Amino acid sequence: MDAKESACDGYRGAICDCQELPEVAVCNGWCTAVDDPCLTLEGAYESEEELECGLGESGTVFCRWSLTFGSDSFQWLYSDHGEGGTYICTEGKIVAESTWGNSYDGTVQPDGSLAFDGRAYRRLK
Repeated sequence: MDAKESACDGYRGAICDCQELPEVAVCNGWCTAVDDPCLTLEGAYESEEELECGLGESGTVFCRWSLTFGSDSFQWLYSDHGEGGTYICTEGKIVAESTWGNSYDGTVQPDGSLAFDGRAYRRLK
């Protein structure tokens, strides 16, 4: 365990005092290591490939799925469905739970791309 991890251990999963750990953590609602890609997660994303979005007159229609993260909530529009809920992101790992009770996980990459529920997403500008 490195110094950043041990310094945050007592705070992980709880609101922390930014003044208490300024050299090893940044507070964004949760105690987070300075180099954690989760710090840049908030924003809008779309799937890197076109995926099934329902049925049209000629059969299956394809589109890019969308995913938006707020400070602690997410909205996911996929296929012909939509879900929202809350999430926690720590050390590049996303753990989300929808209001329907479904659980999802994902990872944030340093380049801003992410994987969510097994699909690749890119950040929209």
